Amino acid sequence: MVEIKTLLGYFNSLKERFNDGNLTFREIHLNTGISEEILRIYFSDKNNVISDLSRLFEFGKFNFHLRKKVFNVYRAYEDEKQIKITRVLEPKASVYYSKLTQEYYKFSFSRRRFKECSLVNKDLILNEMHLFLQDYINKS
Repeated sequence: MVEIKTLLGYFNSLKERFNDGNLTFREIHLNTGISEEILRIYFSDKNNVISDLSRLFEFGKFNFHLRKKVFNVYRAYEDEKQIKITRVLEPKASVYYSKLTQEYYKFSFSRRRFKECSLVNKDLILNEMHLFLQDYINKS
């Protein structure tokens, strides 16, 4: 489905997607290369950078067409004995879930720079993976 929106409308849709995915500025920075400071400026409700740009494009008679694609932070791969859950955004990580013992095992970060990630970040990611798995199991 194709719909026409303003730049501000697109940006608000983008904000919703990032909020739904519980993404932080750090995670967006790691995956896009856009500095966290610039992201804070763009996402701040105190300034009107995006709405000003939107009005500029409207004045120039630019139309934007949107085709939404599925935006997933996690993916699941399943076989008879286990489910592998991977985080597809930086910091990329994976964990296995045993269907027999119903326990998680082999949690790892896929990049060397995240090997020594804090325990808090590891616990947060594991908790998100657990919630994703519960939704995945309930949908199956």
